[in-house]
Amino acid sequence: MSEVRPLTRHRRTPGVLDVLARVGTLVSFTALLVIAAAAGGAVDGSPAGEPTTVTITFDR
Repeated sequence: MSEVRPLTRHRRTPGVLDVLARVGTLVSFTALLVIAAAAGGAVDGSPAGEPTTVTITFDR
């Protein structure tokens, strides 16, 4: 009878897939933020490429 060995070569595969899945999730989330910012800029009326100025005033 042949000896049955555990598949130790494939032990790292779930770890690699987990890292790739997390990176993919981060990339997708970042892309959604960029799209949301572009949509917000389009609704606001300011072009996405121009720097915006924020002014804060405090009344006393």
